[in-house]
Amino acid sequence: MNREDFIRDFGELGRRITEEGEGFTEAEVELSVRGVSEMGVSEMGVSEMGVSEVGLSEAGLSEERLSEVGLSERGLSEERLSEGVGRLAYAAGRSIEVNPWFTEYHIREAVCAIAQNYLQSEKLRAWLSVYPDRWYNFEKEITVVMAGNVPLVGYHDYLSVLASGRRVAVKLSSKDPFLLPALHEWLCSFAPAWRQVVRFVAEVPAADADGLSTSVADGLSTSVTDGLSTSVTDGLSTSVTDGLSTTVADGLSTTDAGGLISSTTDGLIATGSDVTAEWFATRYPRLPKIIRGHCVSVAVIHEAITEAQISALHRDMFLYFGLGCRSVVRLFVPQGFDLLRLTAFEQLPKEASHTGFRNVYLRQKALLTLQGHPFIDGGFFLLQPADDLNPPLSTIFYTRYTHINEVVDYIQEHQTQLQCVVGVHSDLKKSINFGSAQNPQLWDYANEIDTLNL
Repeated sequence: MNREDFIRDFGELGRRITEEGEGFTEAEVELSVRGVSEMGVSEMGVSEMGVSEVGLSEAGLSEERLSEVGLSERGLSEERLSEGVGRLAYAAGRSIEVNPWFTEYHIREAVCAIAQNYLQSEKLRAWLSVYPDRWYNFEKEITVVMAGNVPLVGYHDYLSVLASGRRVAVKLSSKDPFLLPALHEWLCSFAPAWRQVVRFVAEVPAADADGLSTSVADGLSTSVTDGLSTSVTDGLSTSVTDGLSTTVADGLSTTDAGGLISSTTDGLIATGSDVTAEWFATRYPRLPKIIRGHCVSVAVIHEAITEAQISALHRDMFLYFGLGCRSVVRLFVPQGFDLLRLTAFEQLPKEASHTGFRNVYLRQKALLTLQGHPFIDGGFFLLQPADDLNPPLSTIFYTRYTHINEVVDYIQEHQTQLQCVVGVHSDLKKSINFGSAQNPQLWDYANEIDTLNL
């Protein structure tokens, strides 16, 4: 295989997702959720039944098991499950059951964004054209430790490693263990050669200091199988903007992360908190790596902002419940700006009706009321004056400014903590338009670290 094979095959996957995605119906997802629940498959079914085997077993079920449980009675035939879109619908349903912060709408958004922004042949060719054709013939393997705060959040890392002609060993987060294997199997259904260069690892033994083998079953303690610590569920954790507690932001505790790194790996890509990033850097000083710490996004509102731009900003703030590093969690607003304009909706976003999100909002509203802190009630979210970058879930911090230079100086001072700056003011460098924060392109590298140069 070579670079042109990569462009052709992943471009074809994008085409199939776009054309056949209409079959990825909400009804099928609901049937999958109900079917899995009735089967009695536990949340640990993935590790028990073999995530490392790509195919239908990525959902923790063998083909024989699928036949036994009779999915056809629930509207998902074996023929349907053999199709890429049918398998994806099943993976979506399973994901929603395991992770309460994943919804059918969010999974669809993530898959469509990948197909439109990443998996178009002309975009893939343009992306790779600026790099020398250093195809490694899959002689090297890169380990990718994936987060699970947003559906398919690690897809770009998976794609980047393969785009350089290297094998990839993927450690899936237990918060998102089904979607990437389903997409990968869809690719392999018409381009089977890619099956030989991707491994989904559920358990990797490593040697401790005393020489004993350590097993990391899925890199997560039982208490965070839903991707949230108790304090995050309540919306009170200071690190809630990425939906993860400080020590498990990449799905690993600092005590068991060492079990993930194979002694033969040629590089490492991992995303997590600042604490975890520092730990990886210390633990593997000589290993080529990209370690991303905690980042958030901000938006700068100008006096002449239009209602259409505000509507687009709502998407930047609420898509994926604000759990992603590209989610806007803090606003800079000019003096005199009417903040009530931000609480007006032509149509409420789907996140507003999510039970968990609403419960966090109600709890946070009650706490702020009892503590006497000022806030503006948006009906399902809160606007709170603060200078911090880490608001609790369902809350957006805001700061008023007199001159745009105040904002520019702040952004410059905190640039290592910022993933995106949303705004259209001419004085803002590297800012993006309202509504585009959740739609990165292939060349929009997380933390501005070029993955292909690893």
